[in-house]
Amino acid sequence: RDSMGCKCSRPNDLGALVLVAKFPTPRKSKTRLGKLIGYEESASFALAALEDLLCRYARLDGIQRVLLFAPTDARAKFESLLRKHRLQESWTL
Repeated sequence: RDSMGCKCSRPNDLGALVLVAKFPTPRKSKTRLGKLIGYEESASFALAALEDLLCRYARLDGIQRVLLFAPTDARAKFESLLRKHRLQESWTL
């Protein structure tokens, strides 16, 4: 155990990061913002934020990254998003 009581499998192993996300969709993502700026724009904002998080956390060393997603039929969209940023090796769906 480390100083915080975590059981780590190897030195400097931080464990896992789990990101839970819905694929951004107009009228289903950021709906309150969509009422102000438009639903396409708010979905684009949500997508940009998701891309930023995926790219930012992909740079962390010593950590397993898992992306839990919804809806279940959005798997291909998430796979495409990871490929777009060359992150398919960094994240587990």
